[in-house]
Amino acid sequence: MLSARIDRISTQQQIHKFYIAIEFYTEMVLKKILIIDVDETLLNIECVNYLKLFKPDYKKLEGKYMSFSSISYFLCLRPYTRDFLNYAKEKYLLVAYSIAKKDVTLEKLKILNIHQFFTRIYGYEDLVNQKKSLIKV
Repeated sequence: MLSARIDRISTQQQIHKFYIAIEFYTEMVLKKILIIDVDETLLNIECVNYLKLFKPDYKKLEGKYMSFSSISYFLCLRPYTRDFLNYAKEKYLLVAYSIAKKDVTLEKLKILNIHQFFTRIYGYEDLVNQKKSLIKV
């Protein structure tokens, strides 16, 4: 009796995964893919020490702080980035790309709370021989 129930639950989970895969595939067929560069296109990233010296009014900007390799950075979205992403998500499958490592790129997107817009995220390790050419999208 218990094994029959487990089999039924397992089958239901497989069916659910199958439907999710079909939805994703259908969305990919119906929408084109838009690859968006993250650094200096969607967001502005500056070393905090640089900002303190050359742009002391940077604290007036809406942004977040991020530390990487013991250096503090200030991240902020470009104007109207959320509006653009909301509009683009309706028409395209969005893919984020950065020359930085994938985990760092994902962290930046999460800090600014825009990671949910992207279907995939690619970074330095996804380049062919670490040259400026993506392996696959």
